[in-house]
Amino acid sequence: GEPRDVHQLALLVAFGARAVNPYLAHDCVRALCAAGQIAKAAPEALALKEKLETLTVVLHVQIGADGKAYGSVSGKDVAEELAGRHGVEIDKKKVEMDAVKACGRYEAVVRVYPGVQAKLAVLVEPKK
Repeated sequence: GEPRDVHQLALLVAFGARAVNPYLAHDCVRALCAAGQIAKAAPEALALKEKLETLTVVLHVQIGADGKAYGSVSGKDVAEELAGRHGVEIDKKKVEMDAVKACGRYEAVVRVYPGVQAKLAVLVEPKK
């Protein structure tokens, strides 16, 4: 038989096309994409990616005498700043960034949609 529902398609993806007839699997996925039942990437996700890549998030942290920050800047701080200053709601778990403990320019990766990632500029400055 041919896989027609979501469960059967998920099994194909999980176990790979080699577990079943590979020609059937590829034909089925192509047909579902053509019918619009499987979306490649939502236009809203691509628009959000473009918007995020034009933004620069500026975070102000308290700096000690040695030039290092008290605590660290994480993806949670970036997500909060995006929501507060830029009006873009992003789950903190979707922001990937190494812990930052010094001032400077950094880059965060935001997982907008499966297969769609945006690179976000993060600028860490001392609090005045």
